Amino acid sequence: MELTIIINFHNMRRQAERTLFTLSRTFQRDCADIAYNVVTIDHGSSEKLDADRVRGAGENVRYLYLDTDAVSPCRALNAAVEDAQSEFVLIAIDGARMFSPGVIAQCRAAADRHDHPFAFCLNAHLGVDKQYRLAEKGHSQADEDALLATVDWRADGYRLFDIACLGNLMAHDHGPNESNVLFLKKADFLSVGGYDPAFASPGGGFAGIDLFRRLVGSATIDPVLLIGEATFHQMHGGTVTETYGEPRKARIAAMAEEYAEITGAPSKRAYYPFDRLGERHDRWRRFIEREGRR
Repeated sequence: MELTIIINFHNMRRQAERTLFTLSRTFQRDCADIAYNVVTIDHGSSEKLDADRVRGAGENVRYLYLDTDAVSPCRALNAAVEDAQSEFVLIAIDGARMFSPGVIAQCRAAADRHDHPFAFCLNAHLGVDKQYRLAEKGHSQADEDALLATVDWRADGYRLFDIACLGNLMAHDHGPNESNVLFLKKADFLSVGGYDPAFASPGGGFAGIDLFRRLVGSATIDPVLLIGEATFHQMHGGTVTETYGEPRKARIAAMAEEYAEITGAPSKRAYYPFDRLGERHDRWRRFIEREGRR
């Protein structure tokens, strides 16, 4: 399988090194026979990533800085998909999210099982609680660094489940409503129109939710939830993940209003049939069980 991974960063110098390491062949498991490249988009950052350090993450990593005033990465992500030379793409709109070590291998398994797979995994937050709640209590990026130092996640990436909680927009008996892993055929991404560039809010607003719902609603695409895998959000001053109180409510309301204006309907939970693929390993089960006790 040939795969292009497209990942978007904006002012994420601290976070990018960890995220890119989790996409390296050193970290990802059972993918030696998968030909994959990583396109690192540095989208209008005022503090650019160190290009040499990015390329130092692996011979298969490409660095692309976009000098733009746009705060939404939708157009940039669409263009990167169009430029991809591989049959399959994996798109991550938020570069602050580290990957568990079986994501790439399980995406290949989804491609082996389905002619038109759409594979995705759960979103998690590093920390004992949602990051906007932790931020309200004064939890900082330095605290997160100390937390990551308590587990040897570089040697065993599944240890990240021990220090994380489930993110929002999830349901235990149903599939998620968005994901930072969108794995599918390039042609299928283009067939549904990709990200809608009308979403102009910071980070794309609800553009990821809109695209996810169009994909799971397609009659020709097979949704696949990757069991035992996730992406883990690092604090970076996110639009809603680290904003709390009335400012957070206002930002979410503005994004919801934008979604309704663009799509013609309010955002609602999507219910859809999906396949499950992967291993319910012990760390995954404890991770899910902790969420069930909240």
